[in-house]
Amino acid sequence: MIENYYPESPNINKDVITKVTSQYRSQVIVNLLAIALFFILFLAMIAGAGYLAYLSAMYPLRTDFTKWDILLKIGLVAMSVMLFGFLLKFLFKKHSTENPLHVEITEQEHPRLFEFIRKLSKEVGAPFPKKVFVNHEINAAVFYNSTVLSLFFPVKKNLLIGLGLVNSINLTEFKAVLAHEFGHFAQSSMKLGSYVYMANSIIYDMVNERDRWDDLLERWKKMDFRFAVFGWILSPIIWLVRLFMSLLYKAMNLLHSSLSRQMEYNADLVAVSVTGSNNIISGLYKIGLTGQSYNFTFGQLQTANDQNIYTNDLFFNHRKCHEYLEKNNSYFKEHIFSNKVTEPLSNYQLFDKDEGAGSGMYASHPSDFKREQNAKANFVEGVVDDRSPWELFDNPDTLAEKVTQNLYEVSEDSNRIEFIPKEAVQDFIYDELSESDYHERYKGFFDLRTLNISPKDSLKDILERQAISEENLLTHLKALWDDSFKNKMDSVLEKNDKLIELITLAQSQDKNGSVEIQGQSFGFGELQTAHEKVMALTAEDDDWFNAKHEQLFAIYTLLNQRYTPDDTELSDRYIFTASVNILTEQLSKIEQPLEEAIGKIIEMGEVADSEVKVYADKFFSLKQQMEDLVRNAKTVQVPILGNIGDLQKLGQYLVNGKVAFIPITTLDFDRVQEFREQVQDAGTRLKRLYEKNLGLLLKKQEALEAEAGVQF
Repeated sequence: MIENYYPESPNINKDVITKVTSQYRSQVIVNLLAIALFFILFLAMIAGAGYLAYLSAMYPLRTDFTKWDILLKIGLVAMSVMLFGFLLKFLFKKHSTENPLHVEITEQEHPRLFEFIRKLSKEVGAPFPKKVFVNHEINAAVFYNSTVLSLFFPVKKNLLIGLGLVNSINLTEFKAVLAHEFGHFAQSSMKLGSYVYMANSIIYDMVNERDRWDDLLERWKKMDFRFAVFGWILSPIIWLVRLFMSLLYKAMNLLHSSLSRQMEYNADLVAVSVTGSNNIISGLYKIGLTGQSYNFTFGQLQTANDQNIYTNDLFFNHRKCHEYLEKNNSYFKEHIFSNKVTEPLSNYQLFDKDEGAGSGMYASHPSDFKREQNAKANFVEGVVDDRSPWELFDNPDTLAEKVTQNLYEVSEDSNRIEFIPKEAVQDFIYDELSESDYHERYKGFFDLRTLNISPKDSLKDILERQAISEENLLTHLKALWDDSFKNKMDSVLEKNDKLIELITLAQSQDKNGSVEIQGQSFGFGELQTAHEKVMALTAEDDDWFNAKHEQLFAIYTLLNQRYTPDDTELSDRYIFTASVNILTEQLSKIEQPLEEAIGKIIEMGEVADSEVKVYADKFFSLKQQMEDLVRNAKTVQVPILGNIGDLQKLGQYLVNGKVAFIPITTLDFDRVQEFREQVQDAGTRLKRLYEKNLGLLLKKQEALEAEAGVQF
């Protein structure tokens, strides 16, 4: 019986909770008028272009016409027909949401889930989905394929459930999230989204899409000049149409943004009506935290993939990595829902004011803080069912494996993938983490700054600068991680938090937001000044970090000479750290201009013939720099590290095979993309080796402390 898996709904009048305001209805009317105006304008443009094509075709030639008259008529007809076709194609284009990452499931396979969905859709007054799909994301969505005709005839919606979401929340929260999605279609006043979507799709495609029509125009412009001239005349006309539509696109989205946020509020209230205020709020919170652990998991799995290790169930690994972070990461320990919330949510503000998405002019979603305020305006207590939504699925392990394997086969070269049991992959991840698992006493010291020791600095010079000797060695060692260090790190972390606040405020576009720095409040319009102030405060710490790095090197090198003089592990790891730092800096001088050049090309849409050589030279030069970097890396000896096989020299690990070929005179974007991926992979691999080596370096230093009889 589905009642055993369907959390009890609050005993309230749902119509009262979900009733929309008159202000919202007014916004709906204004937006509908704007959309109607757009379609009238768009249809008028099509009709005008069609009439122009008719006139140019039917307009009679002079009785004494010449070949130039015929050429002019053909050119005008071609121009008007091309313009008519350009506009008309967007009216009948099908906007498909088919995605190879989506895996369809059926009621025969998962009867409990489908009965759950059927009961929920009936309770909130939404149509039952046409199809149900799952994928790997932490998300749920209702979507549909559409044409312009779908504005006038109902289209059955599909439901997408991300299994990452199933991994993240409990059964009642799952009900709340699905109710929110259904809520967008449960009330007639909420169906505006499909009209906005279609209008935006038409405009977006018109402005950004390049297809066979554009290829035809380019070929036309390369014909005999006497005929090509008409193609060149048509080009600026199309450019003006696209410019006008881009401005219209921005205007419509600006008008729709506030309504869109209100639609999110209303959909949340639908969730409140069937699960209570507490469950939609706690669900939002958990999704945010597990999203961070999900990214962490994918980073670990990418490391495994580099070793040709592919899990057969990434959701198992996500759960295990989340548990690992809860136990070993102080941030996660503090922010676990059960640890953070110690009283009923009716009396507790879960989200901070500046946390989450913003409410700027173009923001389609309100911040989590404001969504919480909205859901709790008339607080409804809901029943909490802490069981996992996985209980709704039959054979969940089989489904998880199917979605995992589909993700890899779509995203990677499936011919080289050999899946291994999830438990073995997790063992690999734990081995990786054990090498880079830093003691809590360091308080993020090694996370905020790269360990910076130059191989040019002699131990003697450093000892003199830091006034460290054999006689006072243990005194300096005991002072390394004392209370003054902890206080300093608290100050450093506070400045780092201020940087995060500034970035969050800038992204949110919240004109009423502010950040307080050293007792002074900085508003949205003073972000640049606030950023400069924080950066100045942060720069003051650079000398302290550099001095601390020198102290570490000097103290532990002397300890090593005293207790394990024949052991070169410590010096080998310091040398390797310095080498990786140099290579990382060199790589950044390749990656930054590479991304800037690619970004400019994407922004332009196409590269003019006059600029092809400029960009080709740029990419070829960066490719040469990458080859030099790999040659330099081949001279770097790699110390003993786990899970990297028999790796002796660093160069053989950074790039698989040769650096991608980049032609010097032409632009080959497939080659550029291949080169870009090599550069990104090299950065990821350098970071991995740095962190593994640093973790083992710290463990070696901790072993030397034990030899000296010093405990922290």
